Amino acid sequence: MKRRKHKYILLTLDWIIVVAAYALALKLHTPRHFELVSASFPYFRSEILFFVAYSGFIMLIFALNQLYKTNVYLGVTRQLQYLAQSLLYSVIGIALLSFFTKSTIIVDSRLAILLFFAFSFTMLALMRIVVFRSLYKLFAVLDINPRQLLILGAGPRGVRLGAMLADRN
Repeated sequence: MKRRKHKYILLTLDWIIVVAAYALALKLHTPRHFELVSASFPYFRSEILFFVAYSGFIMLIFALNQLYKTNVYLGVTRQLQYLAQSLLYSVIGIALLSFFTKSTIIVDSRLAILLFFAFSFTMLALMRIVVFRSLYKLFAVLDINPRQLLILGAGPRGVRLGAMLADRN
């Protein structure tokens, strides 16, 4: 099976956006001066380190909800539906981890989690629908990402279909 590079690019961009949305939610939620990065070891807040690890689990949820399939990320409504569903599962996972572990590194503020959901959904939807979808269509027009098609049948209908597809592309 041939691996497409754009799926890995999309996965990396999703990971960066999810981590940035969480950092932004923590920054806006905390009223006092909140340093995400420090000059001394461990250099990052423990909440951020936890979420960098948890975001790998979120990317797994995205993959299980078929967000990296071509027919999903070229559509709008199914992509938004699967994106909201995946983010809801990730928020439920954070809530369950927070409830059962009572750890200090998991933010248990409902406002921070709500801000994370809103920021990540907005930024992911904009990036996936506006930016990535437009680039994918541009690459398809420029034949940068060619796709192959096998037409079964050598009759006149198959020949006409092949000629029609060759003319369109």
